[in-house]
Amino acid sequence: MQPIRKIRSFLGYPSALKVLCLKTGILSIFVWFAISLLPYRWWKKWQGNVRSSSTEEPNAKTLSFRNSLSKAVSIASRNLPWMQRCYIRALTAKIMLERQGIPGTLYIGFRTNEHGRFEGHAWLRANDTWITGAERREEFAVHGIYA
Repeated sequence: MQPIRKIRSFLGYPSALKVLCLKTGILSIFVWFAISLLPYRWWKKWQGNVRSSSTEEPNAKTLSFRNSLSKAVSIASRNLPWMQRCYIRALTAKIMLERQGIPGTLYIGFRTNEHGRFEGHAWLRANDTWITGAERREEFAVHGIYA
């Protein structure tokens, strides 16, 4: 899509979604820099507690925000090159959920591809809503769960 079309499309979104997209994009820059430049011990706390999971019960009060966040992360990932990495999307969304007081569960999985190489994938769930990466989660064996 051409830049003018992308801008027009973005301007057509509701104001709250535009703000959430901008917040997502800005936070994702910090997440990308932290992952790229800082030792793991400095940012591992953002993942959450190891081997724990948040509730899967529906929560009508937070459903609107969870759906909007999922859409904002999807929009940002289509337009920001560093957001194309699933782990950055999932971790950014997890931080944004926690800022709203909504628990989320980050899953990290691996598989061996057709060339015999390992591939990883990260996805995020909050309550009964898959926020990021859900479309590929069945392809990977879960090796890490963080809440």
